[in-house]
Amino acid sequence: MRKCRILSKECNALTYESGFMQSHIERTETLCGYLIQYWSMFRLYSTFVSNDDPGKDDRKLSFDFLPKKPNLEVEILAVADTGLVFCKSPDPKEQHQHYICKPTTRQWELMRSPDRYYTARKIAVSVLKSNPLCFKIVWVSHDIEASGHCKIFDSTTWTWKRLHNLKLGKYEFFDSADGVSTQGRWHWITRRTTYKIRSFHLDKESWESNSVPKSCNYTASYLIKLAKLEGKLAVISQRRIDAELLEIWTMDSYRTKYWSKKYTIGFGDPKKGIGSFTAMSFYNADTLLMLDDDNRAMFYDFKKGQITRLITLDKEFECLWSVSFVHTDYEPIQMRKKLL
Repeated sequence: MRKCRILSKECNALTYESGFMQSHIERTETLCGYLIQYWSMFRLYSTFVSNDDPGKDDRKLSFDFLPKKPNLEVEILAVADTGLVFCKSPDPKEQHQHYICKPTTRQWELMRSPDRYYTARKIAVSVLKSNPLCFKIVWVSHDIEASGHCKIFDSTTWTWKRLHNLKLGKYEFFDSADGVSTQGRWHWITRRTTYKIRSFHLDKESWESNSVPKSCNYTASYLIKLAKLEGKLAVISQRRIDAELLEIWTMDSYRTKYWSKKYTIGFGDPKKGIGSFTAMSFYNADTLLMLDDDNRAMFYDFKKGQITRLITLDKEFECLWSVSFVHTDYEPIQMRKKLL
């Protein structure tokens, strides 16, 4: 898929179309969809949902191969879109064990805990190279005074290191929404009276600050969520007084930081059956993943105004924990470079 996207602009656009994605998944026998984790009756549960059926078990990615107590689900901390998962054991009475794993091949490695003194606010993992495997983990926390703390794990050295270049404003805190990876950076929303985007450059290991579209910048009037649309950083904006209307903005050029409104999507027609669904992410150029309060996940083709797939989750969730896009294969990898 990545090789096709660098051939030309036309090939890049083609790879995000729903028809291309479905045929590619069937031809390559890969797994594409979302790993969803949520709380239900004081326990964590995870499930996998997909809009396309590759002929494999796309209902659930299991973590039962990890060393943990029976009947307890691991806590997913971060997921790379290539299927690499950073997670930890769930037992609060014991010291947490952290793992990096690939669920489709049931491979894992034990990792050192990144920080015992601060609670993580944002965590991200990115695969920089697949052969040999090279990845980085970003661990961000802040104290009660909103002083930022950032640690980076580099798989080439298999160690954590502390960075001192994250400076948050007074009363500026990270939003609860998941981050987005694009343009070689991880992006997160922070908020005070207005929204701001904090971006971490993976190669430079430095932080940048970006603005959101001016028309939806005020927290009192808008709810916003970062997303990735056709490889570009996007903002899903929803007015608090008009929840049935979404505005989609994309940053067409990261160099100029210019936002343009791409779509306006309305859900006011009762015949569409959208109800109280909340937009979470773009599955492809045509389709949104949406979740509602009745334990359902929906893939919605917003260009055609059609529901393409409706899935009821296994358990009634009380709190959504994470929603992560995954496009992975079943090929074994070398998780850690062997010492000579």
